[in-house]
Amino acid sequence: MPTKIRIAICQFDSHQPSTTATTTTNQTSDNLQFAEHEIKNLSKAKGFIARAAQNTADLIIFPEYFITGLIENHLHLASKESKWIKEFQRLAIEHQIDIIPGTIVEEEEEGAAEKKEGADPTKSPDDRRVNLFNSAYYIDKSGQILGKYRKKNLWHALVLN
Repeated sequence: MPTKIRIAICQFDSHQPSTTATTTTNQTSDNLQFAEHEIKNLSKAKGFIARAAQNTADLIIFPEYFITGLIENHLHLASKESKWIKEFQRLAIEHQIDIIPGTIVEEEEEGAAEKKEGADPTKSPDDRRVNLFNSAYYIDKSGQILGKYRKKNLWHALVLN
């Protein structure tokens, strides 16, 4: 007999970045940098995660862009490190629930996967090209990333010079 999985699906009105959105230090153990609207959205998410766990859900799923809002005019807010993933890994462990934290706009320097050994000495910082990716993760209740998906066909192709 198949195992039943209880899934909580969360939908809420995310706070959007203001016209002057910048990052600030959030009070997390990692001292991560979050924008004010992101802190508000994360606070809402924490409540939904706790409630889903209390109601014995095995998995909670959040919508696309729920944490950052639409950042098309605020590309400096794209995640350069895995700050969101680290925070959701911590929450998954704390509440013993699997989490799909919607999608996160991530910034990655072109060719970064090939350059893990070091920077290209022939390129100046002005020559670097940055790509944006809309990524979704599956984080299990032990905080492990079980899957990552990057959308192949984005709303538009963006490359920052």
